[in-house]
Amino acid sequence: MAGRRREGRARWSSTLRADRWVVPYLGRYGKVMLAALALGVAGSAFAMGLMFTSGYLVSASALVASIIVLHVPLACVQLFGVGKPLLGYGERLASHDWVLRMTSSLRTRLFGAYRMLCRQGTGRFDAAAREAMGFLGEDVAHIQNLYLRCVFPMVVAWGASLVALFAIGIVSVPFSLLMLVEILVTAVAAPLWSAAVNGARIERQRALRRERLELLADDASAAADWLLSGRRDDFLARQQALSGQERALERARNRFDYGRDIAQAALFALAVAAAALWGSAVFAPAGAFEASWMCAFAIGLMPLFDAIALLGPAAEEAGSHRDAILRLNRLAEPDGRCGGLRASGPSTPDPSCSLAVEFRDVTFGYGDASKRARGTAVMDGFSLAIPVGQKVAVLGRSGAGKSTLVALAAGRLHPQAGEVRLFGRPASRPGEAPASELVAFVQQDAYLFNLTLRENLLVGDAEAGDEALEAALRAVGLGELLAAMPRGLDTPLLEGGIRLSGGERTRVALARAYLRKSPLVLLDEPFAALDERTQEAVARTLLEAFADRTVVVVTHDERGLDRFDRVLVLEP
Repeated sequence: MAGRRREGRARWSSTLRADRWVVPYLGRYGKVMLAALALGVAGSAFAMGLMFTSGYLVSASALVASIIVLHVPLACVQLFGVGKPLLGYGERLASHDWVLRMTSSLRTRLFGAYRMLCRQGTGRFDAAAREAMGFLGEDVAHIQNLYLRCVFPMVVAWGASLVALFAIGIVSVPFSLLMLVEILVTAVAAPLWSAAVNGARIERQRALRRERLELLADDASAAADWLLSGRRDDFLARQQALSGQERALERARNRFDYGRDIAQAALFALAVAAAALWGSAVFAPAGAFEASWMCAFAIGLMPLFDAIALLGPAAEEAGSHRDAILRLNRLAEPDGRCGGLRASGPSTPDPSCSLAVEFRDVTFGYGDASKRARGTAVMDGFSLAIPVGQKVAVLGRSGAGKSTLVALAAGRLHPQAGEVRLFGRPASRPGEAPASELVAFVQQDAYLFNLTLRENLLVGDAEAGDEALEAALRAVGLGELLAAMPRGLDTPLLEGGIRLSGGERTRVALARAYLRKSPLVLLDEPFAALDERTQEAVARTLLEAFADRTVVVVTHDERGLDRFDRVLVLEP
């Protein structure tokens, strides 16, 4: 048993020492986490205070002629009674706020790593990458549960234990030492015992389940062969044998849990009895009224035991999350620091640079290197310079590299050779996040969510107020539409923005880009689904709204090109 405990501690120790996905976030949002833990400990302390004062009040009220004498314990009952749920609610808000911040960052980091490492040059994830993405996405939920169901309850219970020991120690050091032994057994030894015994069973159960499912998938693909060979019973026997082992482990876990809970309950009962006996020895000789303290101490310990009772299941569950941490740490990241991908450098333009976009001998092709070597690269030694403030239209036949050009400029793709620079800064390199503050990117058929107009616009700037949103809509020619909407900014757009016309949907996408205030605006076929009249109006609006920015528009239509400062024609 001791060997299993040492082995479990060693595994966790080695996991956390090498961890890049859990431990760094303890400090990243440290203030919120400490606030949640402090509120949790304070809530447990108030629960003990409520039971303590209630026990005293119930006992003492039978011994006084007037309830007025008990105005202090009555006030304490009210204080603790109101404070306990408020602190509990605050702890829930703070702990979930911290965990959701962390997991939001983790999911962004996970997607960024997979976007960098699993894309095959085609802009799409392959099937294996999608499967792994889903699998690792569940691991982020495992980490969330590790904190909410394991770490937080343990820290709160241990903190409440220290508060109780300190309070008892003020009255009696010997009894405080006796309670210390009780807490060490129930709050430390019992959870470690649970993790060593049932933790191993849980791991074995999971291994059996994986083996059974793999075997089932393999056998299912050969089901006809099993039936034709007359070995149907053998097929079922293999599955039943593994299922039987799983059920046996489940029964053993349940028996252990029942035994542990009964043992803990017995120890808690002994602690309450010890508190009553100690109180009778200390307070009863002083008189019946003082004997009320005996009841207060005995009842006041009960909330502490409720908190400690959660530690055994929490310790068991913690082990089941270790595999998730290991999988995430095995994920190859270009940058192992907390926060995910490296920034590609300063995200503000170099004021001394006169070029908004610069391609320097860029080579890029889809597919493997051998294909690119045979001359199928979309770009081969391509160079381009776009001055700050210039409005550029990019034309060319399909396959000429128009969309590739804006994707490279946006940092969504990376050149195999050469360099792309924005305002004197690298657009991005493999393993680095794009300098997104410099670029507003509008795709062909930009998607509108099944949300309100306001929420769709906030995709561009989450901090924008109503005045800024309305100004953006007016800038892209949607002022009249906003005035006509029944609920203004709170009008639902429905899925895909079906409430709006094609031109209006494009203008909403432009309003998002307008809100970003990025100095470079890239648009990939914004007019593709528009009729001639709407295209004319949107193009005019586009150039007026972004008059003070650099604009690069990919289009296949030659109409209205006279509005642009420069027309770039790409040849395949």
